[in-house]
Amino acid sequence: MLKSIKNDLLEAGKGEGCITFQHLNELLPAEVKDPNDIEELFDFLSDNNIEIVTQEVSGKKKTLSGEDWTGKKGSDGDTVEVLPDSEEHESEETTTTYLREMGQFDLLTPEDEARYSKTIRGGFDSIIDAIREDTSGVKEISMLVERIDLWQRRDPTLKPKKQQLNYMRHCVLMAYRKYPDYRELFELNTKIEAYNRSIESAKDAMIRANLRLVVSIAKRYMHQGLTLADLIQEGNLGLMRAVFRFDYKKGNKFSTYASWWIRQAITRAILDKTRTIRLPVHFLELRSQFFKAFYSLLKELGREPTPVEISKMTDLPMDKILAILEASREPISLETPVGDDDSTLGDFLENQESESPYDAVQNRELSSRVVEVLSTLTEREEKIIRLRFGIGEAAEYTLEEIGKRFNVS
Repeated sequence: MLKSIKNDLLEAGKGEGCITFQHLNELLPAEVKDPNDIEELFDFLSDNNIEIVTQEVSGKKKTLSGEDWTGKKGSDGDTVEVLPDSEEHESEETTTTYLREMGQFDLLTPEDEARYSKTIRGGFDSIIDAIREDTSGVKEISMLVERIDLWQRRDPTLKPKKQQLNYMRHCVLMAYRKYPDYRELFELNTKIEAYNRSIESAKDAMIRANLRLVVSIAKRYMHQGLTLADLIQEGNLGLMRAVFRFDYKKGNKFSTYASWWIRQAITRAILDKTRTIRLPVHFLELRSQFFKAFYSLLKELGREPTPVEISKMTDLPMDKILAILEASREPISLETPVGDDDSTLGDFLENQESESPYDAVQNRELSSRVVEVLSTLTEREEKIIRLRFGIGEAAEYTLEEIGKRFNVS
C-alpha cells in the first residue's frame, strides 16, 4: 500500500516541488497509523526534494507563520499571542496564564534544534551501548539485549522512542533492585539515569520553545467541538512525539516536521472525542473544505447551494459530497422526549424483529387448542403426532424414523 501512496505523493508534489499538509492528509488513507510508515513517507518526500508546506499564497510557498517559524511575523500579520474568545468561555485563568507564560521561552535557532536533537539521539544510543557493554551477566540484562536486537532488526536505524526508553530504564532498575550487591548494575543504572536526564532536559527545551507553534495550529481548529485548552493539550502530545522522532541529520526544519504531528494529534482528538460515531481522520479535512465552500456559495447565491455546485467548487466527486452530507447529520437519542407526556422518540419506532400483539395472541390460542386436541388421544397416539410434527420436540421425525421407534412398519 505504501508504494501506491508514494506514487500519489510524487505525482502531487513533483510539479511545484511542494505539497500542502491538507493535500498530504487527503492522500494518506485512515489505515496508515504506524509512525514508522509515516516516517518512511516523510523520508520519501525529502529524498525527492518535495517540501511540505501549510498553504500556497499567490504561487508562493507559505509556512506556518508566513515565513519559517523563527519568531518573525508572517505577511498576514498572524500572531499567536491571542487570548481565547469570551463567547467560547475560554477566558479561564489557567488557559490565559498558559498563553501568557509560554511567551517567556525563546524560540530556537536551527543550530539549537540540531544540538538538542543530537543530545536526544546521542543519549538514547548511549543507553543502548551501556546495556550492551554490561558485564554483570544477569539474565534480565541478557533478555533486554535480545529485545534491543529485535528492535534493531525491525528498524535498523533504531530511532528513539519514549516507550522503548522507559522499558529499558524499567528493566535495568528491576534488575538492580533484584541484585543490589552487583556493582555493575549500580553503575549501569546510574549511567542510564544520567543519560535520561540529559534527554529530558533537551526534550523539554524543544517542547517549551515550540508551544506557540501548537497554539497557532490549535486556533485553526476552534469551534469544532473541543475548547482551545483541549486542542492545545492534544497538540502538545503530538509535539512531544515529534520531538523524540525528529532527525536533525536530514536537514528538515523542526517546525515543518512537528506541525504535521501536531495537526494529526488535534484532528484525531476532534474525531475521537466530539462525535458519537467516530469518523476517519482524513474526513475532517474534507468536511472543513466542504463547509467552507458551502458558506461561501451561500453568501454568493443567497440560498443554500446544491451538492452539484459544491462539487464543482471543491473539485470533490459527488460520492464524497454525499458521504460528507450523510456524516454531518447529528445522531439523535432514542430517549429524546416527544410531546408533553412521558413519550420518547423510541416509542414511535417500529421494531421489525418483534412479534406483533395479534400474532402473539393467535399463536398462544392455537397452541392451547392443539394441546386440548392431543389430550383426547391415547399416550401412544399423542407421542406419534408430536414426533411427526415436532410439537414439543427438538425436530420433526419422518414416518420411517417413527416406525422404527415404535416397531411398526
